[in-house]
Amino acid sequence: MLGTLLAKDLRRVARNPVPWVIALAIPMFVTAFMGSFFGPRSDAGGLGTVRLAVVDQDRTGLTEFLRGFLEQAGRGGTRGNQPPFELRAEFLDEATARRRIMDNECAAVVIIPAGFTAGFLEGTGTVTVELVKNPAQALHPRVVEEMLGLLVTAMNCVKDLAGDQFSDVRSLVESDDDMVAKLERAGDLLREARRRLEPASVYLAPPLITYAQVERSDADNPRLPGSGNPVFAFVLAGMAAMFLLYLADYPLRDLHREKRFQTLHRFQTLHEGLLVFLVGKVMLAMVTVSIGALILFGGGALIFGFTWHHPEAMVVLVVAYACCGAGVMGLLTALAGSEWRADIFNNVFVMGAALVGGCLFPPDALPWFLRDHVTPLVPTGWFAAEVRLLQAGGDLGGTWVSAAIKLVLLGAVSVVLAAVVFRRRLEKGTRG
Repeated sequence: MLGTLLAKDLRRVARNPVPWVIALAIPMFVTAFMGSFFGPRSDAGGLGTVRLAVVDQDRTGLTEFLRGFLEQAGRGGTRGNQPPFELRAEFLDEATARRRIMDNECAAVVIIPAGFTAGFLEGTGTVTVELVKNPAQALHPRVVEEMLGLLVTAMNCVKDLAGDQFSDVRSLVESDDDMVAKLERAGDLLREARRRLEPASVYLAPPLITYAQVERSDADNPRLPGSGNPVFAFVLAGMAAMFLLYLADYPLRDLHREKRFQTLHRFQTLHEGLLVFLVGKVMLAMVTVSIGALILFGGGALIFGFTWHHPEAMVVLVVAYACCGAGVMGLLTALAGSEWRADIFNNVFVMGAALVGGCLFPPDALPWFLRDHVTPLVPTGWFAAEVRLLQAGGDLGGTWVSAAIKLVLLGAVSVVLAAVVFRRRLEKGTRG
């Protein structure tokens, strides 16, 4: 009887596979987007090339320094530690620069007005730098704005530290004195700068924060073979925990359709009873979840170029999660009492379980109450955490066995409770 019921449901699924295809396509898309955005960068950087046009109307030594800063920003980086983007700055006249931004050929235009250096060195007023952002782009103009803000902050710090010495520096640069006289005045300026820096010596010598570079060999920091981009595996584990519940929900929600068409009432006349009918739906849900997991995990590894570690443990976890998902969604469907309520309640439950289970965000990013007291109680959290732990290099003696046992027990108890609830509703003559 179970085989007949399962075959009938599978044929019906094959005739309308759209919900299952959507539930498999969305996690792949989200994984590709999140992995490519937050994963290790390529040689061009994670944000690509940020194109900037600079209009230098001042043309002084200071603006030449700013040119060098803009040309070097975003470049460099050692192998395996590439910068997040590459900045390409072109120095153009104002008309050409504005035409470039109108043609969407650059992210922003920085205009350094005439008299910028003189106003900065005199320190008598406020000097401005004009930034024109491309409204057709979102991230790249923001990058330029943050970089320019960092540069302005640094210049303000220098100005506050130097104070009235700026006028002395300018007169030194513009004076016609001989080299010896200039060196003598420069020495006085350096001694004054040292005096002003002495109060900060407690923070600078030695610095409160230090940096040390340590090189480690592969033996000291082993990398599992075939790891690829770990972000893809991390995101895919959470997305699978969420959308596999949707796959389990579709077959169990058919119980209300069967009730509406009186199939459940007719089936009660058979000697097998309602539990067999419900177990048939649970088996359908487990089959679809297992097939979906094979597509998500197997196809995801092929598409995103990584290898799942401990596949035998993952198979056990997937089967246990399929059992749990089928049972829990069946119980929720029974408690809902009607198709439209099940559609609302089950979707809310899946989204909530994915959120507090750490599927949509890393568990460490959740509020402390959810992270410490709710996430350990949610089956989505059990499954996603164990898959991620295995992929991160956890051994086979870890906690995945206890997680699989908890998933199976929760699923079995939920199936029995769902059968009891459905039987009582049918005995009372409830309709969908």
